[in-house]
Amino acid sequence: MLYLFWYKIGMSWTVETLNETVDAEVGALPEDMQARLARIAKLIED
Repeated sequence: MLYLFWYKIGMSWTVETLNETVDAEVGALPEDMQARLARIAKLIED
């Protein structure tokens, strides 16, 4: 899976998916893997 990461002023990061294809692939993952991915994204953003 590909994700875009970029740096913003104020030391914060934003995590978002590349496109609808990636959204569909993430949506097709088992719930536990989606939860892990969401947790990692949250860690990056915080």
